[in-house]
This record gives sequence, structure tokens and C-alpha cells, in this order.
Amino acid sequence: MTYRELYFHLFGVVEDAVDAFEAGQGIRGMQVLLEALRDGEEAHMNQDILPDRPVPET
Repeated sequence: MTYRELYFHLFGVVEDAVDAFEAGQGIRGMQVLLEALRDGEEAHMNQDILPDRPVPET
């Protein structure tokens, strides 16, 4: 998983969590966020996905 893929995955997860919160499903929203946190930590531990130096702007 690249840093870019992780970013877009996280963006989608936040959107899902916001939808759950807006639907009155606060516990589900928290579960979605906590699962994403664990997945992100696991991805980082399995491979170094963060760049060693700043990424140049395009």
C-alpha cells in the first residue's frame, strides 16, 4: 500500500464514519474509525509507507 492509497482509503473511511454519525449511529462511526486506525498502523508496520524526504509538489 502506498502513502497515496492509504490517504484515499482514510478519506473514504472518514466519509463512512461521518455518514454513520449523521445517521445517529455514533458507536458504528467510532468502530469504523478505530478499524481504520488499526489498519493504518498495521500497514505502516508491515512496510515503510512514509517517504524519508518530502514529496515534491506537482
